[in-house]
Amino acid sequence: MVQLKKDLDPEQVTQIRLLLQSAGMKSTTARILVLNALLKASEPITHAEIVSNSNLIGFDKSTIYRNLTDLCKANLISRFHPPGGVWEYLILSTEE
Repeated sequence: MVQLKKDLDPEQVTQIRLLLQSAGMKSTTARILVLNALLKASEPITHAEIVSNSNLIGFDKSTIYRNLTDLCKANLISRFHPPGGVWEYLILSTEE
């Protein structure tokens, strides 16, 4: 089992858990880490950039992709395909 690293901000983790709960989703370690990577990004990022995040070591690419897909379906994140590029993901506003 992969555990949350101690260098993650506890307040950030709490915010992510509440965000997942509000969407009716379970707060799994993978979901928390994927959302954390997206929150820390200053611009949309690709699946490969998320996979290379040091906090996500121990998760395979397909697990991360499935979580990205689930988070898109829950309208917590968005994805788009820039011309000539690959899918990029960004977190939707967490403000009410």
